[in-house]
Amino acid sequence: MDEEKQKRHLYMVIGDIGLLFLGLAVLRLIVILDDVIGQWLVFLGIWCVLLYQRYLVK
Repeated sequence: MDEEKQKRHLYMVIGDIGLLFLGLAVLRLIVILDDVIGQWLVFLGIWCVLLYQRYLVK
C-alpha cells in the first residue's frame, strides 16, 4: 500500500471512531443527564469527525 492510501484509511478509521463516540455519547446522555463521560465522548467524537473532515477537504 502506498503512503497516501494508508493515510486515507487512517483518517477513515478516525472518522468512524468519531461517529461511534458520538453515538455512544448520545445514548448515554439520553439515559443519564449531566453525564461527564458522555460529554467527553461527545468532545472526542466531534474532534475525530473534524479531523476526518479536514482530511477530506484537502
